[in-house]
Amino acid sequence: MKGHALSAPLLVSHDDAASSARPSAVVILVLCLAAIASVTLTAVMLHGPHYQPSLIGDAPPTSARPVIGVVTNPTDESFREAFNLTGTSYIGGSFVEWLDKGGSRVIPLPYDAPENTLRQLLRRVNGVMFQGGHSIVNSSHPNEYMRTAQLIYDEAVQMNARRPNSFVIWGTCQGFEVLAVLEGGWQILTRTDAESLVLPLPLTHGTERYSRLFGEAPEEVVMALRDQNSTTNFHEWGVSPTDFIQTGLAHSFRALAVNTDRIGRPFISAMEARQPHLPIYATQFHPEVLPWNVDHTQAPNNQTKRALRWLSDFIRDEAARSPHRFDSAGQLSRFDLRNFPKKAVKYFDWLYEINVHKFPLNL
Repeated sequence: MKGHALSAPLLVSHDDAASSARPSAVVILVLCLAAIASVTLTAVMLHGPHYQPSLIGDAPPTSARPVIGVVTNPTDESFREAFNLTGTSYIGGSFVEWLDKGGSRVIPLPYDAPENTLRQLLRRVNGVMFQGGHSIVNSSHPNEYMRTAQLIYDEAVQMNARRPNSFVIWGTCQGFEVLAVLEGGWQILTRTDAESLVLPLPLTHGTERYSRLFGEAPEEVVMALRDQNSTTNFHEWGVSPTDFIQTGLAHSFRALAVNTDRIGRPFISAMEARQPHLPIYATQFHPEVLPWNVDHTQAPNNQTKRALRWLSDFIRDEAARSPHRFDSAGQLSRFDLRNFPKKAVKYFDWLYEINVHKFPLNL
């Protein structure tokens, strides 16, 4: 009821004559409740019965530069040979740079670390990112990776149940697929022809008004994403709108945007958790990639650049709600990415090699 000052006319004067000329407090209260009911009904009609207005007690911002744990990707034999790597996993440098520009600090969460180490780190980081990269579907370690992903997902759900909106998860490309598989099973993924494909972001009905991710985005951000070739896709797997519904994923997530691949097959390109206390978001596109670096016919423009940057700012703001802290600056510095080998590679510009056998397993 922003803009309706209910208390002001009731406190300005106690004059009986003036009071009789005004609607009673009961009438005003009834009108306000009717307005709230109308807004809620509209939202439910647009987004399904799981939608609720964000009226619950969100965790307030607590950290100016939150720490995001990025789940590392396996380096199978072919990947190690292609890039002359020795680590057991890696983080793509482009994801680190994108998060850093948004104001977040990054540490690795090795997919092959012991469960106890992961749980300790999850109690200290302010959020998690499932990065893109070499598809986990084609990996030689899908089961081990998905076990770690499930542990992280379950922990995040429990944290947000205890303290609503206090622990963000973001998935990009492969990360989108990981979150979809966790809820819908492997069968939810279908072949998609969207490698090196630059597209606008067609938002679903009601997304601009009601979604948490785009509902409060500046108009120029929404317009740039929606109306320009702003999003870059590098995926051979996707989730069709039909499978999104039939597998039950639609019960847990709300589709925010739907694109089509080169041969006209639709795929979900952005989604967020339906439950209002769960800050879980995913994009099938790569917001860390500027589209003109892939489509060289496209001229650079500041509107698209600012829109993609805004998404990383959004993650920072969501993560800043987390109360988690490392025990000391020295403890956090043990996981600083500067402690891990950095190697130039074609796909990511560079990556960080993580060797679980040299990773600090005890906090």
